[in-house]
Amino acid sequence: MKGYIDYLISLDAEIQREIERDVLGIKVPCLATRYKKWMITIDEKTENVANAYISYIKSADKQLFSSEEDFFELLPQKIVAGDIKGVSSLFDKYLDVVNEWFELAKNEDYGFSSKLVSDWRSAFRNYRRFIEEWVLPKISGKKCDISVMQEANVYKQLFAGEEFLHWLRTTDEKGKASAQSYISRLKRLNRTLSQAISAKAQTLQGGLFNLIPIFLKAKEEEKVVNLLTLLEGFLKYAIDNNDSHWMPIPSLRDSLSALRKYAEYITKEFINGDSTDEEDPEEETIDVGRLGITGVINTYDYQTIENNFRFRLITQNRMSEGKDVFFPISIINRLFRLSSKAIAKHVERKDDYKWFNRWIDDCIAETQVMTDKGSFILAELSENDTIVINPTTKEVTVTLLDGTTARMLTQTEEATAPARFMEISQLCKIHIDHTPLICNLLSENISNLPAMVRLTEIIREVAKENNLSIVRDNFSTIASKVMKSEKHIVEMLEIIPTLKNELEFIRSKSTLCLMAATYNLRKKK
Repeated sequence: MKGYIDYLISLDAEIQREIERDVLGIKVPCLATRYKKWMITIDEKTENVANAYISYIKSADKQLFSSEEDFFELLPQKIVAGDIKGVSSLFDKYLDVVNEWFELAKNEDYGFSSKLVSDWRSAFRNYRRFIEEWVLPKISGKKCDISVMQEANVYKQLFAGEEFLHWLRTTDEKGKASAQSYISRLKRLNRTLSQAISAKAQTLQGGLFNLIPIFLKAKEEEKVVNLLTLLEGFLKYAIDNNDSHWMPIPSLRDSLSALRKYAEYITKEFINGDSTDEEDPEEETIDVGRLGITGVINTYDYQTIENNFRFRLITQNRMSEGKDVFFPISIINRLFRLSSKAIAKHVERKDDYKWFNRWIDDCIAETQVMTDKGSFILAELSENDTIVINPTTKEVTVTLLDGTTARMLTQTEEATAPARFMEISQLCKIHIDHTPLICNLLSENISNLPAMVRLTEIIREVAKENNLSIVRDNFSTIASKVMKSEKHIVEMLEIIPTLKNELEFIRSKSTLCLMAATYNLRKKK
């Protein structure tokens, strides 16, 4: 059991490390394109061998290297500083790790053979030669930027591009050519819009998509969602108005499809619930006026709305010292993701994260929308032009399935007060309201929620052990501590089948409704 517990905790840590590396822009291996070219042209290896060496380095990094002192985070820092001794010491330290595992693998089965560790060691030694014999002499005595060494056009870089490509091929089941076309379209879009904005104000050093890791690192997840939503709105506006100034209309449509799929990927794989819907941001993510689209009517299709409201739902943690039962949705999200990857004992659980995402999608589809023509659920609205916002008049309309439109209404903080016309300027000003309040629903149905009750007990216990008060600013830290709990990690995964039933129970007993953020925030106070 101890080995399985260690496996689960290390697997969750690996998932989080990959997310953090993407956010920090850490590449494995550093200067991979240059390294491959060096192997083929200077070291006289075949392309297949060069690809194998890069694969070996990635595998060794994943299996053997600790995330606490990340080799591929430290290496570029020492290269840029021209720290030759530091680079050498770093390689010595990590090659010692590989050598130690090689000796262990010769005598005992650790899940990988001594032959495989030997391949890892050969690749790592070769990579060391590349860094010490080719890279360091190139920058000796010079100020160096790794991106310059890579000869990379920053606008051609796409945040988590390789991972997104893999997701398209596996989770979204796209063909190789189709998946690659999505990447190409996004890189072109990034270049076109980023250059247009930078031409008027030099504020986008790495392009629009480089803002994503910046926001994530600052734990400003809502800004990520708002940025992607804003860009989708811009493309939709250009298409609807036949504006081919940026690129031909067919290319705009292709870019919009790629952007929507990228937004789906980012919200499902990088939004952990570290942000909260408790605050109502006033500032724009970027100044779109530089694109010449100020004051335009913003039109959002269903997929854009779904990506946006997904963020709303997975950040609705309801935890506080005085509550009987918590609703720790960000921890639940991580548990389902971990379960789908930790299938050594439960192969049937490989689709747990897909189930959770479908549950979120179902919640969104059933969300009530009040209008001057009656109440509808989001699934009953048109897939195109689902919600239309006029930022000048703040009028919000929805498009019904028959093509007619209706003005959206909102409840106020007073339950008995009549509904008012929704008046907002941005999609992020629309929140999702729970009726009854989620905390009341949980408290009144404790006997039906044994898994939620147990999760609450675990969270309280872990928070107490780590001297963490259960307040919003500590939610992210508490979640990490809970997922690292050797005492509880197996138990939490084992209750997932029960959690599924309880999530469905909560959905059946709840009514979700779109509400102006101003009133929603007052209602919670």
